Amino acid sequence: MKIPTKFVKSLSPKEENELTQLMGEYPTRREWIRAHSIKLSAKGYSIDQIADIHEVDRDTVAIWLNAWEESGSEGLKDNPKSGRPRKLNNQEQELARSLVEKEPRSLKRAANEVERRTGKKN
Repeated sequence: MKIPTKFVKSLSPKEENELTQLMGEYPTRREWIRAHSIKLSAKGYSIDQIADIHEVDRDTVAIWLNAWEESGSEGLKDNPKSGRPRKLNNQEQELARSLVEKEPRSLKRAANEVERRTGKKN
């Protein structure tokens, strides 16, 4: 399905500043590319040109433009990822780090020591 040529509306100074600030905060690479794409669109670059610059599909660029129009810079941020919960809490992770720093060649020994001290299997 082809998406018609589309551009974001001209950016206000506040929006321009917001995008520049977002790009400067060293977000994920994906967030930086999305913000940059909005700035390029506002300068008149087509969806196809932006897709070529960032080596993504034109439909992806259109999704970014829509997200910007609907939610502003919040629409450009990555959604939280689900995943397996951590096995170790912060204190247990620090213990594991310190054991590995003492003997970096012996990860199995460090894992066994963490298990012994915390009672949690690795």
